[in-house]
Amino acid sequence: MIAIRRAEERGRLGRGTATSYLTFSCDQFKDPEHTGFRALRAINEDVVTPTEGVSHEASESMDMLSCLLEGELDLVDDQGRRERLLPGTIARTRAAGCKFAATGRGRSRVLQFWIRPGAARGPRSERRALPARERRGTLSLIASPDGREHSIAIGQETFVYASSLQHGDRLEHALPLDRHVWVQVLHGVVEVNGHVLTQSDGAAVSGEECLSLFARSEAEVWVFEMP
Repeated sequence: MIAIRRAEERGRLGRGTATSYLTFSCDQFKDPEHTGFRALRAINEDVVTPTEGVSHEASESMDMLSCLLEGELDLVDDQGRRERLLPGTIARTRAAGCKFAATGRGRSRVLQFWIRPGAARGPRSERRALPARERRGTLSLIASPDGREHSIAIGQETFVYASSLQHGDRLEHALPLDRHVWVQVLHGVVEVNGHVLTQSDGAAVSGEECLSLFARSEAEVWVFEMP
């Protein structure tokens, strides 16, 4: 079964000159039909201007995975700790809230995923480079329960993969029937088990024996595999 969440169906919060697009219920956006998927509790895409910051608050501590897509930003956690987000990296912060503060002159765009943590593992914050060569044409492991293969440890039975695809690339990933997947398209056009997704679309995949990705253009996708 495939359930698609189109980019235009997401919640939208205007915050001065900044804007947040919310796939699931979060902050002031309430959608009882979209409250998360398995351990994945939030997917927030923020467009931040130099004059506006964006804050998010969770009801409990989460493993927040942040990926800078464009511009320059600082991430400030709920304890006031501040770190610079860099293009081509993933940053994990275990917190119940965060703020994105712009540092450059132009607009910035950042994508953040919240995963309900299991047993706490590793430091409160952690980052990992995402070299393009490691993601090209494959599902590259970037977060895992125990930090295997130099991935970020999230203490939850969830595996997170990133992939950079060229037009015509096809990937297949076997799925036990008790595992579920969320696919998020960062940019490009991708077929997910025959369904076409474009930039900022997401899809929940359950009860399938295989996850099949086919790139109709250059594309970047993240895949979350969960019980």
